[in-house]
Amino acid sequence: MTNRIAWLTPWNIQSAIAMFSAHLVAELRRRGHEVTIFRTEAGSGLELENLPYDGEVVALSDVDPHVLRWQFDHVVSNVGNHFPFHGALPRVMDEFPMLAIFHDGLIAHLADPWSRDCLDLPTCPTLLARSVYGGDFGNEEGFWLPLDDMAKQRPMTGWLAGMAAGCFTHSHFWKGELERYCPGGVTVHPLSMPDEEIPPPPPWSDRIVIATVGHVNRNKRVEEVLYALASDSLLAERCEYRLFGHCEESEKQHLTKLAQQLGVRSPTFTGWLTAEELRREMSQVHVISCLRYPVLEAGSASLITAMRSGRPTLVSNHGAYGEVAPEAVMRCTPGNESLDVLRHLSALMENPERADEIGQRAQAYVAEVNSVTSYIDALEPAMENATRAAPRIAMLREMGKVLGGLGVTTQSEDFERIVIPLAQSFNTGR
Repeated sequence: MTNRIAWLTPWNIQSAIAMFSAHLVAELRRRGHEVTIFRTEAGSGLELENLPYDGEVVALSDVDPHVLRWQFDHVVSNVGNHFPFHGALPRVMDEFPMLAIFHDGLIAHLADPWSRDCLDLPTCPTLLARSVYGGDFGNEEGFWLPLDDMAKQRPMTGWLAGMAAGCFTHSHFWKGELERYCPGGVTVHPLSMPDEEIPPPPPWSDRIVIATVGHVNRNKRVEEVLYALASDSLLAERCEYRLFGHCEESEKQHLTKLAQQLGVRSPTFTGWLTAEELRREMSQVHVISCLRYPVLEAGSASLITAMRSGRPTLVSNHGAYGEVAPEAVMRCTPGNESLDVLRHLSALMENPERADEIGQRAQAYVAEVNSVTSYIDALEPAMENATRAAPRIAMLREMGKVLGGLGVTTQSEDFERIVIPLAQSFNTGR
């Protein structure tokens, strides 16, 4: 059956979620669906070059949300943690419920600038967080906690999950948080990404190149790799570490200084790479680091790229990374990865054939688990369920706004007497 689908997503050449969307939209169209792209970028994100598409591409910021409601059979939003790529999305999600694909669990970096920009009050991030989590945690500076605490206590997942008619995500790590807030069903299915045609790893030699792919930030655990290299003179001598992705100047200076203090060579910083540049750089890489702590994302495009390329891949053993078969990756202790990085790299040095064995198992795993056909097989019923649930959820949301205006909160005596029976009278798929 042909459906008209509104696909809300970043659609620029720098966004991994845009690459994901192009990959899925091609399969949806192959199955006969008609798909219109609505770009969710805001501000500087709209200035980036579009991905090619022979269908219709529209800026979501220019669209009346009611157009989506009446002109399409299904509406699907792609939720991520970067305001320039997703800043137009919250306004539309607040208008009517839809299926939301959560690529990130923590979306505080979207919530903070969106609330300041769209609500136009300096204390808006704090007020927005209070509306989701309740309580009183101070003035505008009270919104942010250390990143680990933020991910555990105030990820802002519930802000947009509470607006959705259903959620779709890529690991079980964030499922509980989504179920806590989403009034519809929550589906978990492994991420699928296009094949970037990365060349195979080079032969093992006296010079070993390790790489991390993606925006360079603290949760990618670059420091832990440097600590591991500094712990063994042979690793320090033979290993070179390269960072493929944008890196803020302050972080670059911090990592360069740390390497000097540890007595190892500084990482190589390439900045953002085009697909062709990434292929060229990866042709020299033997090992990929996909360490993460804390886990902010629901799935990892760079992990799929690394495993599909046949390279042994270091992962922190939690989140989507911990759900991969242990024989297909090199697991490390989350938050304290350096000793395991040292152990794995030393083992590869002693037995280079092990690198090929792990890489081959990784390729087989990705081919079986991360296919686009199985992803769409799971997505299609999730779209149907969310679309059926949307009118009832929209009515409940309007009731909630009325009751909230009357002062009824989750702590009110009237909440259990009025709100819960009302919600239970509408079967929304939960």
